[in-house]
Amino acid sequence: MAVAQAQEKPDLPQREVKRKAILTAAVEVFLGAGFGLASMDVIAQRAGVSKATVYSHFGNKQKLFGAIIKALCHDLFT
Repeated sequence: MAVAQAQEKPDLPQREVKRKAILTAAVEVFLGAGFGLASMDVIAQRAGVSKATVYSHFGNKQKLFGAIIKALCHDLFT
C-alpha cells in the first residue's frame, strides 16, 4: 500500500495540469457551442488529452460543466 501511494505522488502535479487544461478547454467549448452541442471529443482535443482522460477526471459532461461552475464561483468569491 505504501509503495502504491509513493508512486502516485509524483503523478499528482501532472494530473492537476491535465485537469486545468480540460477545464480551460471545456469553458471555451461550452461558451462557443453551448452545452447541448459541446462535444467531449472536442474538449479532449482542445485540452491535448484523450477522451478517456476527460472521463477519468470528470465522469460525464454534466459533471464537467458542474466543475466549471464550481471553479468559477470559487474564483469569484476568493
